[in-house]
Amino acid sequence: MTAEPLFAIDDVQEYSGETYKDAEITQVTRFIARASAKMRSSVAGLDERLVDGRLDPETVKGIGAAMVLRALAAMRRGIDVTRTEYPEISESYGGSGTRASLVYLTDDELDELTDTPDTGDAFTIRTGIA
Repeated sequence: MTAEPLFAIDDVQEYSGETYKDAEITQVTRFIARASAKMRSSVAGLDERLVDGRLDPETVKGIGAAMVLRALAAMRRGIDVTRTEYPEISESYGGSGTRASLVYLTDDELDELTDTPDTGDAFTIRTGIA
């Protein structure tokens, strides 16, 4: 069973100021599905907290859009390209320190989505993400 995405292509378009067409729609839709799955697997009770109002849907949409926009930028720039210089074209590529995934949560984004001691219940245990 596949869960519904946490945000829509319209949300990404509003954040980016772009209107996607043709192949980009398919690409963005796939990134949205991956970002939604990543958020759900990284944050326990995400859907329940959205339903009961403990988590603002706009926070989830904004973080999801940021995840998708990072992935799109990486695809447009070139996977593992860390720097491009002009007028003489020169590119630097990442080595072992690059992210293993195009779609990922930053530590700050994860903190925004995760229960804190003030918002969690008595049995909330926050685990570290490696």
